[in-house]
Amino acid sequence: MSDPNYSVSISSYLLRYQQSAVLSWSAPIGATQSYDVVGLYHAGGDSTSSPASCQITTQGATTGSRGIITTANPGYYQVCYYSGQALMGQDPQQVLLQPNVSFSPPASPVVAGSTIHCTFDSDAISNQDAIGLFACGADASASLQTLTINPQDPHAVLNFTAPNTAGEYEFRYLLFGTTVCAISASFSVTPQAVTQLSAVQWLYPTTGHTLDVTYTTTTPHSDDRIYCNPAPGTPYNGSASIATHGSTQGDAHFSPPFVEGTFVITYQTGSGAILATLDLLVSDQTPQVTLAPDPTEVTPADRVLVTWSSDTCLAGDQIALYDLSDPDAEPLAQVPTQGAATGRAEFTAPGVGHYAFAYLLGGSQTLATSPTLDVVSAPSSPSMVAQNLPDAVPLAELQRIIVNRAINDAEWRARLIDDPHAALAELFGNPPPAGLTIHVVCESGEHLQSGLSGLLYYVVPSAEHMAYTSNENWVVDPLLPPGELHTDGRLPDQQSDVVSPAFNTDLPEVQRGLAQISAGLDSLDDTTTHLAIIYAAPPALRNRIAFHTQIDYRLYTDPAFYQAFSDDPLSALQDQLNYRFPAGVGLRALVQGSDEVYIVLPFRPFDAIFSPPYVLDFQHSATPRVTLANDSGLSDSESLTVETWFRCPDYHTSGDAVLLSTLGSSGGWELRVGGAVPQFSILLDGTLHTVTPSNSRLRLKPGVWYYLAGVYDGSEGGAGLKLYLNDLVLNAGQAASGALGVAATTLCMGVSATPSEGQQPFQGLLYDVRLWRSALDSERLKSDFLTDRSTTPTPQSDLSLWFPMLEGNGTTLYDHSGNQRNAQLDGVFWVSGYPDLDA
Repeated sequence: MSDPNYSVSISSYLLRYQQSAVLSWSAPIGATQSYDVVGLYHAGGDSTSSPASCQITTQGATTGSRGIITTANPGYYQVCYYSGQALMGQDPQQVLLQPNVSFSPPASPVVAGSTIHCTFDSDAISNQDAIGLFACGADASASLQTLTINPQDPHAVLNFTAPNTAGEYEFRYLLFGTTVCAISASFSVTPQAVTQLSAVQWLYPTTGHTLDVTYTTTTPHSDDRIYCNPAPGTPYNGSASIATHGSTQGDAHFSPPFVEGTFVITYQTGSGAILATLDLLVSDQTPQVTLAPDPTEVTPADRVLVTWSSDTCLAGDQIALYDLSDPDAEPLAQVPTQGAATGRAEFTAPGVGHYAFAYLLGGSQTLATSPTLDVVSAPSSPSMVAQNLPDAVPLAELQRIIVNRAINDAEWRARLIDDPHAALAELFGNPPPAGLTIHVVCESGEHLQSGLSGLLYYVVPSAEHMAYTSNENWVVDPLLPPGELHTDGRLPDQQSDVVSPAFNTDLPEVQRGLAQISAGLDSLDDTTTHLAIIYAAPPALRNRIAFHTQIDYRLYTDPAFYQAFSDDPLSALQDQLNYRFPAGVGLRALVQGSDEVYIVLPFRPFDAIFSPPYVLDFQHSATPRVTLANDSGLSDSESLTVETWFRCPDYHTSGDAVLLSTLGSSGGWELRVGGAVPQFSILLDGTLHTVTPSNSRLRLKPGVWYYLAGVYDGSEGGAGLKLYLNDLVLNAGQAASGALGVAATTLCMGVSATPSEGQQPFQGLLYDVRLWRSALDSERLKSDFLTDRSTTPTPQSDLSLWFPMLEGNGTTLYDHSGNQRNAQLDGVFWVSGYPDLDA
């Protein structure tokens, strides 16, 4: 038994292999010894179970904190204070130490039933670690195949069999065969043959040249054929076809028709199923194409925008980058034009050398080449300065000015895209530095009936974290997170369509980061009086309180996250921030070079439909419900806390509307609202306990967002039941004790798990549902209401499930607690918005 006068803690309860951590302790004055130690010990172990590199000596200090390097094997650990062999203090939470893992999944699509290879790297492997094959979003217990990893082979390839069902799949690294600590990028499985067609685009039909079509297929049939037919609008009545005779690859030769237009080449089976198509242009006139890179001189890894225009275009047209020193080499990179007659393609500059871009008709025939792109050595870096003087223009304020002007002035928005230097000089009264390259990028997206699609951009500062100044008093500073040193999170005259997240300066790691930033003021030129940051990226992410400053601060303080986010931002957010984008939404990281900045303009400013989070709408169905069934983890603790946000357009008077429920015949709990009065009930050992507001006159208002929390503390000496509304305690506590029923294993939203007479279906909106296996205290709940409405909870073992409503489409509600407790929607719809925006 540990002594309550001793306390220990760690800076993070989720660690990577060989990651730095900070241990803190306090002990009674005069009770410490010079040989006392604080360290990480195997859960359930003793003072001999800690590797030497995971413990520190207190040297007799009664309080302190020390950084260590965690080099132990992956697993679950406890932070303990030992004096000799005696356990004096222990942190009740367990620490999960997991390896760093990277995946290389197979290229899509994969043929059902074929062998697929999973390549992975891990810096530490336990004896029971495994790789599992899962359907994307599937429950942690629904592995389709699981293969154990050889602990002696951390860089290996495992062979799996592709599922027979078409769909999206992923690999997961399973620590001890159970805990998911890394997820691969997704890949698709198709039950059909993978078939491809290629051909040189068909110009000058009167010359009589033969059209050669090359085909490949994975599952050929003896009656497969290649067809050449005119596309709609092409005045030609003939068609031709050539048999493949069941070969997996070959060439089909067609004589040209003497007519101009577009023709379609198709690969078809004998049953008429079309497995591949290719559009071809037939014309006596060569299309007029222009192609221009901007800029024409860059350094390696810089971004290059290529503008094109073409008076004739096909869906398969591409812009390709070639090395001029090797004219026969394959293209270094290719970007599809999507059939657009004009547009811009973005490339990353390769190594030092001379290059050119080509417009490929149909992805193969070169119609135009660009002026030369010269990639030269990077110039020396200027000195670093920091942007936190009292008269500086804050980043969030600058973003507000730029984006709001783009929202309200379409002509200025067009000038910003075409000539950003001139547009910014007009807006701020003085131009940016002449040698600075400014890229303006527009987010894209559309709301389709079939689902969501779109692309977000995020500016990643240069790895050197440099900032630059000029005589015009401009400073380009990619260093500070949004809000800088402002602690209130709001700006003067801030408009409702721009939300500046709060920046919690009380956190020790933030204080250290700010101290490092402030040190840069020593190099600031005394004559510089006004500073400005001229990138604003991207409002669609930064204006969501679900992120606060996590992305920017992690990019500044965590090199591993910086690299992961730069390489694959979607996977990095999912792995590090417990975040999953809706299907169909992409995120591209724009890495700043040494002399460039980015300005990101939101899609239809601040109206991007793919910007989560969302709320669940229970108002358009007779019996709407969300269900998570058959999960014993919903009732495996002696205490609990349940939280949610809700809004009702009106309240029932003839019965209670259930918000959340696990209530069954032998146990469970329920949050409900009846007659505009909230209540929290729990069934313990056959007795139903209910807590309601102490003020009997309290009534909720229709159409208003409320935060509601029910707390049950069943521990010895616990306070029983409590009910909270926003930051108010509605009932200081009602005595209750007993065990939660083990049979209460189904969670329902919108209706009771076991509907009773007089109950009404919930008709309203729900947002941000959380269930904890502990009784959170009032200060924690008040803090959540006031400052962290939708912040990712710190990963911890007592967070049982968390639904932040990020998906925006589909019928699956994903659990972001790490426990894979996903729920299913029935008669419930998605609506964009959340309490902070709608309040």
